[in-house]
Amino acid sequence: KRISIQFVHQQQCELHVQMAAYVAATNVGEVRRTCRCICLSVILRPYHQWALKIAQRKRDKMLARESEVARRSNGNRRKLRTTVVRVEGYMRMYLLAQYADKFAEVAEDEMFGKSKEEVEALWTNISTKEEKMSSDLKVEAREGYEQAVKKKRTITKSEMCDTGLTFTTALKGSLAVRLLIRTHEVAIDAEMVHRELSIPDPDNPKKEVKLTKMLLAKRPDILDNKKTSIKIKKRVLIESELKMMAVQANRNANKTNTSIVLSKVEGIVAQSEEMKKLIDDL
Repeated sequence: KRISIQFVHQQQCELHVQMAAYVAATNVGEVRRTCRCICLSVILRPYHQWALKIAQRKRDKMLARESEVARRSNGNRRKLRTTVVRVEGYMRMYLLAQYADKFAEVAEDEMFGKSKEEVEALWTNISTKEEKMSSDLKVEAREGYEQAVKKKRTITKSEMCDTGLTFTTALKGSLAVRLLIRTHEVAIDAEMVHRELSIPDPDNPKKEVKLTKMLLAKRPDILDNKKTSIKIKKRVLIESELKMMAVQANRNANKTNTSIVLSKVEGIVAQSEEMKKLIDDL
């Protein structure tokens, strides 16, 4: 309740920082950290000071008694430390039990004068994460990230490429070409049907057929790997993606002279729901 001089205030802050670091070193949650800090600050640290005073009074009485006995018997007094620096042995636990009983009485008296709403508010503040600073900071950071993600960003000239903005596979924007394998053949077939791509007719390789839902209804086995291999499907998808990249490049007026080759196709941008689901699961 009084304003202390500056160096005492700084020392108190440093003690608080050390205590917080000590409690956090055990890798416990924030609620338990709060409870431990309250126990250390309110119970254990005052207890040590209180116990030292009692132990010091007992030590002084014992030293005075032994000095009187030694003086009367002309004997040598035991060499005992005059100052108590640490309460040990049975006295430590005995005094702690007494101090805890006294603290419980004071706490009960304080709680008796509080309303039910005030007690519940105090309990919520201590025992839940909603009132913790980390939770407030986490919510604030999450809201900031959401605003940044939803905000429409302007692409600068230096960031433009001949094929437009490219979403890498790490950003879940496309399926890498190396993942066009038989394990993902269901999603690959769905993507080809969604784009209505043309493939060589398995029954007549000189002709091409356009993959549509109507064609699949008539010839459901046309995409079977025994008739249409995964290499053909991969090639058709890459060529389709290449055409889309070329169209995007032509839309950029400053990039019309840039050549587009197959090696520039690093991933397949998903259009079908099956392919999008596969990308999300990977």
